[in-house]
Amino acid sequence: MPSELTREATIPSGSRREATVPPDLESQLIKEMNSVMTGSLKHVDRGLLETACRDITDMADELQANKEASRSGPGQSASSNKSGVAGHEPELPHWILKRTGRIFVDLNKLVDLLTSISSENSSEPVILPIVGLGGIGKTTLAKLLYSHTKFKDYSKAWVKNPNDGLFREQLPLGDNKILVVLDDLQDKAGRRILDMKRNLIRDVGKNAIVIVTTCSEGAAKKIHTVQPYKLQADMWFAKIEPTDELPAPGDTDSTLCEVLGYLKQSYNLMPPDLILCFQYCGIFPEGHSIVKEDIIHQWLALDLINQYNSFESILQLGEEYIKTLLDISFLQPPPKLPSTIGMEGGTSFTMHDVVHVLARSEADDVTVLDGRNGKPSEKKDCKYALVTNFDVTPMRLSNILAENVMALHLLDCSKVELVESSFSFAKGLSVLNIREPSMKKLPGSICQLTQLTYLNLSGCSGLTKLPESFGNLTSMLYINLSGCSGIKSLPKSFGNLTTAVHVNLSGCHGLDDLPQSFCKLRNLEYLDLSFCPCLRELTTALSGLTNLRHLNLSNPCYYSVEHKDHLEQLQDVWIKLTKLQYLNLSMFMNPISCYLPEGESVNCIQSINGLSSLEHLDLSHNIFIVDLPECLGDLSKLHTLHLSGCIRLKRIDKKITEMKCLKNIVLRKCPSLESYTFVVHSDDDGAYDSNIVHLKDVSCRELEISCLEKVTSIKEAKSIRLDQKRKLEKLTLGWTWGFHESFVDDEALLAELVPPQNLLGFELKSYRGTYLPAWLTSISCHLPNLVWVSMEDIPNCSALPPLFLLPNLQQVALRKIARITKVDAGELSGGNSVVLHRYLRFILDDLENLQEFNTIYPSGSEEFMLPIIHELEIQNCPKVKIGTFLSAAQRLQISACDRVMYSLPIRAEQGGQPTAVEASSSTSTNSARVTQLVVKDCKVPLGDWSLLHHLPGLRRLEIWNCSDLSGSLENFQVTSSLQALHFYQCNDVTTLPECLGDFTSLRQLAFNGCENIKSLPQSINKLSNLMNLRIWECPELKDWCESEENRRKLANIQPIYEKF
Repeated sequence: MPSELTREATIPSGSRREATVPPDLESQLIKEMNSVMTGSLKHVDRGLLETACRDITDMADELQANKEASRSGPGQSASSNKSGVAGHEPELPHWILKRTGRIFVDLNKLVDLLTSISSENSSEPVILPIVGLGGIGKTTLAKLLYSHTKFKDYSKAWVKNPNDGLFREQLPLGDNKILVVLDDLQDKAGRRILDMKRNLIRDVGKNAIVIVTTCSEGAAKKIHTVQPYKLQADMWFAKIEPTDELPAPGDTDSTLCEVLGYLKQSYNLMPPDLILCFQYCGIFPEGHSIVKEDIIHQWLALDLINQYNSFESILQLGEEYIKTLLDISFLQPPPKLPSTIGMEGGTSFTMHDVVHVLARSEADDVTVLDGRNGKPSEKKDCKYALVTNFDVTPMRLSNILAENVMALHLLDCSKVELVESSFSFAKGLSVLNIREPSMKKLPGSICQLTQLTYLNLSGCSGLTKLPESFGNLTSMLYINLSGCSGIKSLPKSFGNLTTAVHVNLSGCHGLDDLPQSFCKLRNLEYLDLSFCPCLRELTTALSGLTNLRHLNLSNPCYYSVEHKDHLEQLQDVWIKLTKLQYLNLSMFMNPISCYLPEGESVNCIQSINGLSSLEHLDLSHNIFIVDLPECLGDLSKLHTLHLSGCIRLKRIDKKITEMKCLKNIVLRKCPSLESYTFVVHSDDDGAYDSNIVHLKDVSCRELEISCLEKVTSIKEAKSIRLDQKRKLEKLTLGWTWGFHESFVDDEALLAELVPPQNLLGFELKSYRGTYLPAWLTSISCHLPNLVWVSMEDIPNCSALPPLFLLPNLQQVALRKIARITKVDAGELSGGNSVVLHRYLRFILDDLENLQEFNTIYPSGSEEFMLPIIHELEIQNCPKVKIGTFLSAAQRLQISACDRVMYSLPIRAEQGGQPTAVEASSSTSTNSARVTQLVVKDCKVPLGDWSLLHHLPGLRRLEIWNCSDLSGSLENFQVTSSLQALHFYQCNDVTTLPECLGDFTSLRQLAFNGCENIKSLPQSINKLSNLMNLRIWECPELKDWCESEENRRKLANIQPIYEKF
C-alpha cells in the first residue's frame, strides 16, 4: 500500500499559536460547535462551518511549516538526575495557562489513576498510551502529567519523535522512580514498536511510568501495558474546577479553532483518493453505523478506489483506507460497543460529530435533503444525495434531485411509495440504499439502471418480491437483501447477475429455496444465508460458486427430517470451494448430528478438511459435537476457530491446538470440555493483547498453556482468573525452550498465574526466572491436594519448592534444572522433620550438575528419613554419586549415570561411619529396601558395578542396552538374593559371562532384542532353581537353544519364545 497512508498529522506543541479567525466569527463558530457537541445539527449554519474550515486551512499550513523546526523539543538531552529532566521542562500551551475551565480532562483523576496503578503493579512498568485525533491535546495532557507535583520526585525524560527506537541513552536508568514521555509515536514504526515495548520493560524497571502520545490506535495497541486513554473531541468542552496549580479560567476561546486546525491538517496530509473516500462518508447521518464491507463497495461502485486491475487488490486498498481512518481516529468503534482500544469493534464504525462536520464541509458533491427543513425550492445538483425524514410518495424523486446523481440513500423516511418512473431520471445511478420497512414494492424501472452496482435493501421487511427483470442489472456487484423477511422467492433471472461478488440474504425467513440459476453466479465471493430455512437446493446452488471466499450458513431458522439428507450432501461440495476463507456453520450441524449416535458427528466435519484456504471456521452452538477430527489440524491457514456453546464437546486434538497458524480458539460455554492445550499468540498485525485473554471463559479438567513468553502484559494474565477455575485438575504452564525475549518478566508472570487450590497435577516447563513465586515456595498451603508435580527445562533457578510437605504427593519429576547441584531432605521438606509414610515415585532426569541426592537429614541428635520412595529414577545425571538415597527406594532405575554404578557411598568417600538409618538399610528386611534395579545405557563393566554391594535385598535386575557384561560378581551379596534377571536390547553383547551361574537363587531369566548373543554360558547348569527362560527377537540364541545337544542341557527348562 502507498506509504502516505500511514503518515501522521501531529504538530509539535511549540508551534501552536493563536487562531487568526476574527473574534466575531470565532465566537459564532464556538456556539455552532457547542450545538454539534450536544448532538444536534439541526440549527448549524453550514456556510459558517465551511468558511471557518477554509480560514483554518491557511493557519494549518503555517503550523505544518513549523513542525520540523520544533522536532528538537523537550527531552533531547541525555542528562537526568533526581527530579531532573532530560532536556528543558516542556512548556504548557498558552490556552491551558489562560483557560483551565475549558480543559478536556479531569487531570487530578488521571494522576490518581496512574499513581495507584504504579503502586499496585510491582511486576512491570506502567506504559500508558494517550491516543486521539491530531491536535486534540495529547501532548498537552502529557505535559500536565509531566509537570504535576505528584511526580516531582521522579527522574524524568521527554523523548520527542521516538519512532526509531534509539532513545535508550536518554532514559534515566538505575533510578527507583522514573517518568518517561514518548511524544508522537507513529504506527509506521511497525514491528519496531513491539521491540521498543520489550526494551522499555527491560530498561526502565518495574517502578517506572511511561506515557506515550500517538494519533494511531494501532501504535497504542502495540505499546501499552495498561488500558490506553482515548481522548474524544468533546473532552475539549468538559470542565474541571480551578486548582492551586493552575490559574482560573479566562473569558476567551480559541481552543475549538485549534482543534479544527489540526483536523484540517490531518485531512490535507491524506492522499487524494482517501480524501474523496473520507468526504463521501459525510453522506451518512450523525452517529450512523458504517459497515466496513458496505462502504468499501460503495467507494468501488463510485470509482473512488478503482486504481487496480484486480478486484481483490481494490478491496485490499479499501481495507487499508479503513485502517488509516481508524488509526487517525477519523473513524471509531460505534458508541454501543466498548470504545476502549483493546476491544474488537467488529466491522462497523462511526464518525465523531466534529469529524463528521469536517467531512460534510469538505464534500461539495454531497447533499442532505432533510424533510424537517421543508421541501427544497429547487433541484439539488449533486452526485451523492441523502434523503431523510421525507414521505417519498408517488411524487417523483426527479422533482428534488438532478439527473447526475450517482448515489442515493433513502433513510428514516416514514413512508416510501415508489412507482415505475421513480428512478427513470437517474440513468447514471450506481449506489442505491433504501432501508425502509414501509416499502411494499420495488418498481420495475430500477432494472433499467444499467450502471447500478450497489443495491442495499436491508430491513425492507414489507417487500414481498423483486421484479422479474431483476437479472437485467448486469453491472451489479453488491446486493444486500438481509432482513427482507417478506420475500418468498427470488426471480429466475437472478442467475443473470453474473458480475455479482457480494450477496446477503441473511434473515430472509420466507425464502424456501434458491432458483436453479443461482449456481451461475460464478464470480460470487461473499454469500450470507444465515437465519434462512435449510434450503432444499442448497447443494446445487453452492456447487457452481467456486470463487466463494465468505460463506455464512449459520442459524438455520427451522429444521425438518428431510433436511438431514440435503445437508449431508454438502460434504461433497466443500472440496470444490478451494478459495473459501470464512465459513460459519454455527448451529448448522444440529439437524444432521441429532440423528447420529454420539461421537459420529465428527464424520460430518471431516470433509471440511478439503478447504485448504480456510482462515476462519465457526462451529459454535453445534450442541451434538463431542469431538473434533484430527484432520482439522491440516488446515494450514486457519487462524480462528469458534466453538462456543458446543455443550457436549469433550476434547480438542492436540494437533489442532498446536497449529502455528491458529491464533484464536473461542471456547465459551463448553461445560463438558475435559482437556485443552492452549498456545499463546501475540498478534503481529498490532493487536496489543495476546490471545491468552480467551482463556477467561474456558472451563476444563486438564489445561496446558504454552508459549507464555508471548503474553504482552500482566493484566492479561490476571484477566483469565486461573485461581477461580475450580473444575481444573491438571495444569501445565510452559514457555518456549530457547526463547530469550519476553514482553513481561517471567517471575512476575508466574506469580500471577496462581492455580486453583483443588489442583491435582502441576507441570512447569522452560521457566527462566531465578526465583519461584510465593505460591510455589509455600506450595503445601496453596496447592494442598497435589498428587504429582513436574519441573522441566528451568535454567536459572537453583531452589526447589518443599514438595514433600504435600500430604497427597505420589510423583515428582525434576528434569533439566541446570543449577541444581544437590537434592536433600532439607530442601524437599522445608526443614520440617515430620516423617510422611506413603509411596512415591521420584524422577531425576538430565540434571547435568546434580552431584548428590540424599533423603536423610539431621535434626538435633536424631536423623529423619523422607517419605518412602517406591520408585526412584535417575537418568542422564553424569555427576551424581551414591548418596543415602538407597534406603528410601524400593525400585531403583539408573540410566546413563555411570558414576553411580561404580562410586562409593558419599559418607564412605569422606571417611565417615554409616548412620543408624544407613546401617538398618543394609540389614533390615523392611519394604523400604531396594528390591528392583533397572540399569540402562551403562558402559561400566558388570564386574565393576559396586552399587550391587549395597543392595543385599535385590530381587529383580533389568539390564537395558549395556555394552559390557564382563567381570566377576564374586562376593556380591546380590548373587544369593536375585530371583529375576532380564536383558533388553544389549546388541553389543555376544557372550554372556560365566558368573551368570553364581545367581543360584535365580528363577527367571529373559532375553529381549539381544540379537548378537549366540549362546548361554556353561554355568547355566548351576541354576538349579531356574524355572522360566524367555527369549524374544534373539535369533542366534534361539537357534542355539533349539539344537539337539542344547535341548538335552535345558531338559529341565522349557524356553518360551514369546514376546514379553
